[in-house]
Amino acid sequence: MGELIKYANIPSDGGFHRALFDSEMTTKLWLVMLDEMKSRYSLATIPFQLVQKLTKTPKKSVDNFLRRYAN
Repeated sequence: MGELIKYANIPSDGGFHRALFDSEMTTKLWLVMLDEMKSRYSLATIPFQLVQKLTKTPKKSVDNFLRRYAN
């Protein structure tokens, strides 16, 4: 997870593998990812149903799926 936190530029004191810290970092990363999706695909909101569909979408098809969803 540390590499994802660095990639997303989320400030961290490096306390990984502690339950509370890991859950906080996961939440921050999730929010950054949602904001990135909103920005990249011009989405006002990301409903939970969309996230559910994304979990079943092959990685190589995610971009096309989100482009179609946004239109």
